[in-house]
Amino acid sequence: MKVIDTHCDALFKLQSARREHKVLDFRDAPELATNLQRLEAGNVGVQFFAIFVPPETSSMDQWECAVEQATIFHEEIIGKHEQVKLIRQWKDIDTLAPDEIGAVLTLEGAEPIGNDMQKLQTLYQMGVKSFGLTWNHANLCADGAKEPRGAGLTRLGREVVQLNNTHDILTDVSHLSVQAFWNVIEQADHPIATHSNVRAICDHPRNLDKSGSRFMKF
Repeated sequence: MKVIDTHCDALFKLQSARREHKVLDFRDAPELATNLQRLEAGNVGVQFFAIFVPPETSSMDQWECAVEQATIFHEEIIGKHEQVKLIRQWKDIDTLAPDEIGAVLTLEGAEPIGNDMQKLQTLYQMGVKSFGLTWNHANLCADGAKEPRGAGLTRLGREVVQLNNTHDILTDVSHLSVQAFWNVIEQADHPIATHSNVRAICDHPRNLDKSGSRFMKF
């Protein structure tokens, strides 16, 4: 049975190494929890790769950081490994050969786009197929799971979800506040929890509970 893994931080780790003038080979670098060797050993058929801009990044550098990770995705993961195939449309998954691995580009946290919807369109063109509105904190789209205020989607956040719907993009509820989670469930055509599990088993702010505030992982 093939596995679909909906989250990993390989792009951030590859970028960090590049900025420190180190070379990590996606094929087998042990520093990468997700590398090609491990994907093949784990019988992974589709892997999601998250663009993640760390919170300490200045607002002026966030977009550049995100674009650099997207470039690393295309150059180091897609470009250098012929068995790794870019998923641009969901139907591409159905055409993968048994020895191929589909690669899906995602975004974790809307900070890089600010309030610029053209940047969101650019991310779609780069191949982003799943969009997580927040990491742990608040941004212009919504509050995250660790934001004390606990507010829901902003007007901009609702516009982003609607554009995701229009372009057949997944809207990721992992890391959202409780209220923002429910706002997404009400509006999104394609909600997903890419890396949230069951709060009853592990009481972590990112995890979901079934008793009124959050759903179990689906």
